[in-house]
Amino acid sequence: MAISTATSLADLGNSVFSGGGQKFAVVNGSGTTTIVAAVTGSKIRILAGIFTSTDGSTPPVLNIQTKPSGTAVSLTGEMSAQNNVAIVLPFNPAGWMETGAAEILQMTTTGTFTGCVVYEEVATA
Repeated sequence: MAISTATSLADLGNSVFSGGGQKFAVVNGSGTTTIVAAVTGSKIRILAGIFTSTDGSTPPVLNIQTKPSGTAVSLTGEMSAQNNVAIVLPFNPAGWMETGAAEILQMTTTGTFTGCVVYEEVATA
């Protein structure tokens, strides 16, 4: 039983939000760009992210994908943005999406996007 809300939140922070194996990757590119390289025996699960459009000529489109050995598979569908407007995935401990085992996490865009993602590697059986 929790002594107080502050104590409970502090305990949760220590067990969930730190030391949990989270990793970070920079997002910077246009066209088809690898965000996180494939990891043998693991899926890549996105926990949070920010993608900012830096291309003002036309509304750019972002599509986050998993890339097996064949054709890329969309994880998000096409998301439209405006210049200097961010697409934000707030922290979600369950994850927003994940790749298949040993697959690349990539983005395909019609403009330039910068930002970062927080992810974890999830071992597969």
